[in-house]
Amino acid sequence: MSEKRISHLLDEMEQSLLLLKSEIVPAKRDSLNDFIEVENLNEAIVVYGRLVIEISKLIHSQSLTAIDEILRMDHIYLSGKKVERAAHDSSSNHNFDDRLNRLKEQLKSLESWLEE
Repeated sequence: MSEKRISHLLDEMEQSLLLLKSEIVPAKRDSLNDFIEVENLNEAIVVYGRLVIEISKLIHSQSLTAIDEILRMDHIYLSGKKVERAAHDSSSNHNFDDRLNRLKEQLKSLESWLEE
């Protein structure tokens, strides 16, 4: 590739990274703190809706983060630097695990109620 083309691609990547950065919003840690014990159909409907929303948010967040990481590594590669796998932020991994565990707990509660 010509240097002009590489320079153009690097500029586009930088713009894309800025856009991604503005879209990656840290999840609110308290979004699932209000565990709802399912006791009737209305509560089951609310819990199901919340689970769908939270799972969608989780997938959205993880997808954007993965795209950001790949784009950053591509940018480094095109810049002629050595590409090394970036270490994951352990706090974001912990946050992901915490969110996923709370979703599982709420889902188990909903499943238990539905089996009764």
